[in-house]
Amino acid sequence: MSKRGRQNDQEDVAHAIEVLCCRSAVKGETEGVSLTPLEQQVVALKESISPHVILMVACGYRVKFYGSDSRAVSRRVGIMCIPGQPFEYSSFPYTRVDLYVHRLVAMGYHVGFADQESAAMRAADGLKSGLFTRSVSQLYSRGTLLPTERVTNGGGNGCGPGDASKVPAEESCAGAGEAEEGDGTGFSWPPPHAPPSSDAGASELFLCFIDAGCCGRMRGTNDADDAPTAARPPLSVVLVSFVTQRCLRFDVRGALELEDVTQRYDIAEVIVLAAESPSRARGGRDVPLQRTTACFLKALPKVYATALRQGLPLNFGPTANGEEDGKNVSVSGYVYAAGQSIDAAIEAYLKPYRLDQVYRSLCARGSSTEEALRENEEGAAAAAPPAHDGASTDARLRCLHLPGPTLRALDVFHSSVGLRGSLVGLLDHSVTPCGSRCLRRWLAAPLCERASIVARQEVLAYLMACKDDGQIEDLLHECARQGDVEAVVSKLYAERCQVVEFVRLLRMVRSVSVLAAQLCDREGDAGLSSSRPPPLLTQLLASVHGPAVARLLERHAALLRTTATTPLEYFTEGGRAVPDALLPHLKARQKAEAALQAELEAARKVLGLPGLEYRAICGTPFLLDVPACKCARVPSDWVVQTRTKTNVRYHTPIITEQHIALTAATERLSLAATAAWWQHQRDTVADVEVMRVLTGVVEAIASLDALRSLALVSQQPGYVMPALVALPECARQSTSASSPVVLTIRQGRHPILDRLLPHGYVSCDVQLRAGGAWLLTGPNMGGKSALMRMVGTFVVLAQIGCGVPADAAELPVFEGIYCRMGASDSILEGASTFLSEMDETSRILRAPQLPHSLVLMDELGRGTSSFDGAAVAAATLEYLLDRRATTVFVTHYCYLCDPYVAQRITGSGENEERRMDADEARDVTCYYMGFKESGPNPLAGHGMKPPLVFTYKPCRGVTPSSFGVAIGREAGLPSGVTDTASRLSAEAEQQHRVKQDLYEVRRFLSS
Repeated sequence: MSKRGRQNDQEDVAHAIEVLCCRSAVKGETEGVSLTPLEQQVVALKESISPHVILMVACGYRVKFYGSDSRAVSRRVGIMCIPGQPFEYSSFPYTRVDLYVHRLVAMGYHVGFADQESAAMRAADGLKSGLFTRSVSQLYSRGTLLPTERVTNGGGNGCGPGDASKVPAEESCAGAGEAEEGDGTGFSWPPPHAPPSSDAGASELFLCFIDAGCCGRMRGTNDADDAPTAARPPLSVVLVSFVTQRCLRFDVRGALELEDVTQRYDIAEVIVLAAESPSRARGGRDVPLQRTTACFLKALPKVYATALRQGLPLNFGPTANGEEDGKNVSVSGYVYAAGQSIDAAIEAYLKPYRLDQVYRSLCARGSSTEEALRENEEGAAAAAPPAHDGASTDARLRCLHLPGPTLRALDVFHSSVGLRGSLVGLLDHSVTPCGSRCLRRWLAAPLCERASIVARQEVLAYLMACKDDGQIEDLLHECARQGDVEAVVSKLYAERCQVVEFVRLLRMVRSVSVLAAQLCDREGDAGLSSSRPPPLLTQLLASVHGPAVARLLERHAALLRTTATTPLEYFTEGGRAVPDALLPHLKARQKAEAALQAELEAARKVLGLPGLEYRAICGTPFLLDVPACKCARVPSDWVVQTRTKTNVRYHTPIITEQHIALTAATERLSLAATAAWWQHQRDTVADVEVMRVLTGVVEAIASLDALRSLALVSQQPGYVMPALVALPECARQSTSASSPVVLTIRQGRHPILDRLLPHGYVSCDVQLRAGGAWLLTGPNMGGKSALMRMVGTFVVLAQIGCGVPADAAELPVFEGIYCRMGASDSILEGASTFLSEMDETSRILRAPQLPHSLVLMDELGRGTSSFDGAAVAAATLEYLLDRRATTVFVTHYCYLCDPYVAQRITGSGENEERRMDADEARDVTCYYMGFKESGPNPLAGHGMKPPLVFTYKPCRGVTPSSFGVAIGREAGLPSGVTDTASRLSAEAEQQHRVKQDLYEVRRFLSS
């Protein structure tokens, strides 16, 4: 080879190492090494996709990973990474493509699969040697790979035809056989079992598109970071779920509103849509040596980027040291041209995933699926409830507003101990994936209309009394046996539904329709009037077995009778006309079969064996198994395939030729049948009546499953169905003692802590007048925050229709729950603990639903000096009282209770009596968490107080001390520190009491 040729080879190898291994070639690594045609093809394929996408390349009967992809996959799934020149590789059998794609996608990776063309079709076209063509026709990710979707066309059920551009590349046939045998993983696909509540089975898998073009970051400005929250331009956020066919839109200002979105919805991917930068527009492409997608977050202001990092486990692509392990929310980006709309940019991003047309149709359907939502600064708009939730489906129901901090504080979806410590983990007993998703939507947006909540409670009471004789249970289990029916409906829109899935969906509709009809027949039985289903249950069952369902089943009667599992079987079985596109390939297959049969007859005559038949041995079909005694009659052009002591197996030239023709015709016929099945799915989706019926049945089943889950929780020992009072009635009620409207909880227990704590949760009573406030003090670790969370959790449970763990409960129907709990800061944003508290508090105080909301404030003002902190806390409490917000206010500033304790003391004069009446209207009651001092302390003479025993029950009054020193002593502070702290605390407390007494004297003299 010439010197120039060797230099070109070294440059190609260095370039391949940069592309596949994401590093520069070391000295001497490229000497004497050249790329094979297969490796050249792999480099071209890798350059055609984004650097963070893992590339899988089909090579004969194996599938290979190369370079850094091989290292990452080897670490995550446990297959061997084989060192090689110029880069390492790993492989697994082709039959397990679906398994590995789903496993890698579930870990948060983006995957591209480069399949190869059919060898039989190449041979039929006369290309017995030369180059195979491979292309990456589709990418996969958590939000775009639908549940149980097939990646390969092994069963004739490939992905939809989409119009994503293919990147063809070619390589020699010699490279197709480079593979090692066996992978030893022992996995199979589909998985033998998948619980409904698993991520793959029950998540909506939202893609979160964030438009960063309005922030000016790509143009080099930082105005959005420096501007106050109200002055920032809104950040457009679009959530898209291809599992449930939902599209939600938000205008976000500030990190707290972005937290609302990340906490309320199950986000699988974050995609930053950035305006095209001038440097990128001028051209010039450098090979990226870094695969991380973290650079896309730099297109966002720091407040939003930090909120995303803190709120989601972000995966920035495969790394050498495993930084992405355990994080499954992938981050990617798309740079779009200036002036391009956000919908056009989303379509362009989804094109390689073959979902651009699906997104376009989803936007076009608009209100037929779910109306796009826009939330303002206060978050007034909440997520739309399901169609079946206890009221007319023609009107949108108002929902309880739960901001992100509230969802986080109440552990609605996430907790520090995982799913078992969350409210959704407590409630989710669903048997179907669609029921689990429905329950999650209910928790994100509880109802705030009393009639709708009572309708759910009636269904729960009906189910808890077992008046359905277990027929609802049978109906749901029948649906669960058919898999994720909601995902099947979504696959129809994406043209990814398999024949067997659609048949199972129709059979499920038929089965549950029969069961629902049997249950509804009870309503017409006069002798069972007490067992009649409540109105909401009747409405749900009517969606399952109505006349529209009967018309659907009659229309698809042929599909219900079919035994086909693939498009080829479906279109070629008897009883239906074969599509015109299949006829040429069907005739070609029949011709090849006839030629093979004729060749068999000729072989029988030549060998004198009238009983000779074709045999298939070790995967080789159409073998002529000739006894050794007859081999003398075998013509010379017959080719020996295998031989034993007694038999020799042959292929004749005609058998070899017709076998190739038969295989090619069958594969072309399968492709044509798959295309015809795609058209059948398009025709089905275009039929509005059919899709409306299927969607209605799935929504009804999801609602029934969610109601059953709530019934199972509500019938546990110690649970009671709360009585509900509409909050507008509360606002009109007099606040006098003669007719109070009170949030009442008798012997209530926190539902999550009661299950997790070894000895359960200590029950307690709560009586809080609507529009009033509890001013709660007490020692650290006394249970103040747990009591607040219990009250908030009770309201959430009650307003989704569920029972609560208490002896009795009467709750107003609120329009919002606002929590200010916990201490946090953000050094990167320049936000201290106190500033973060004030930011959240400001948002609460500006909420439009504040007069009809429950507000939970925990130790407000602790991040600054005691004087300023107490002043802010007192002013905030006054503001909440003026707005008539129902409030639980926890504080360690005990002197905040002084004005409200004094109001209970009735004076002897007219002015004192009038002042007491005015203060009584404030509806403020002071409580503290109870405790007991466990006997005398031998060190009491040194200024130390006796040890504490917490009762965890609220007591009327003000705590005599916060006992912070005692808690510090339990934490192990040195005795010198605690002794000094005790002395200084006693002196400060004495000085405060003297000042307070002087103030009361001056107040008395001035009156």
